[in-house]
Amino acid sequence: VYQATLPLAGTQAVGTGCASATPPVLAATSPVIGTGTTFSMTAARPNAFVFFAVAFGGPVNVPLGGCIVHVDLPNAHAYLTGSTTGTGAWSHPLALPAIPSLVGLQLTAQTMLLGSSGPMFGIGDLSTGLHLFLGL
Repeated sequence: VYQATLPLAGTQAVGTGCASATPPVLAATSPVIGTGTTFSMTAARPNAFVFFAVAFGGPVNVPLGGCIVHVDLPNAHAYLTGSTTGTGAWSHPLALPAIPSLVGLQLTAQTMLLGSSGPMFGIGDLSTGLHLFLGL
């Protein structure tokens, strides 16, 4: 007979974000394998295009363009996910397949919002990072 303690799903904020005004805050629902998670952002630039980046592993915390990037960019999947609302809100679902070997893995996510005079190379803002623990 075998007994194992399986990790529970959870999230943890990383860093403070980087913006010309209030930094956008990235959050997510618990990343439960076999269902998915929904990322959400508040306090962002209104009507701004949103680039979403996610990578396996923990945060890397690399200075870039006057900001701190928490996602391992060379190994990240980054793509345009639409834009924020007129009030600076945004959400994006991410399916997590029912593959048992995914339990216990970690993801790190962060968003970049395009906008003139942003601190990230003068073209946008970065949200806080988010460290996710995939579980049950």
